[in-house]
Amino acid sequence: PPHAAAGAKAILAYQPSDTVERVLTPDLPKLTRFTKTSINDVQTEYQEIRSQGYATCIGEIVEELVAIAIPISVVDSEYTDFSLGLTGPRSRVTTKRFLKLVQDLIPVAQQIGHIIAKGETLQIGIPTE
Repeated sequence: PPHAAAGAKAILAYQPSDTVERVLTPDLPKLTRFTKTSINDVQTEYQEIRSQGYATCIGEIVEELVAIAIPISVVDSEYTDFSLGLTGPRSRVTTKRFLKLVQDLIPVAQQIGHIIAKGETLQIGIPTE
């Protein structure tokens, strides 16, 4: 959901205002007690995302889940089309670990942006047994 999911917020925060207006409809569903449903509140959060460089979803879709998303900037691209995210249980993505996780994800998102800009393929090895 564009008003609750960290990945969607990290992308939409960097879109033109007409795109945001089309996506943020007046009937934003309240998914949990933490979900913002006011368009003004969501747009204010988008401003904060642009300022701090990352988006969050703290109990906004499922109360026990926390998500962080870093916008992926691609050189020569006017808008953000991608984000890198991490989702975990609130008990593991604690306040103490939160900023460290953000700091660890930012350089990875930057690397991915460079790879996309070069037109290279990103291959991730998955161990098999």
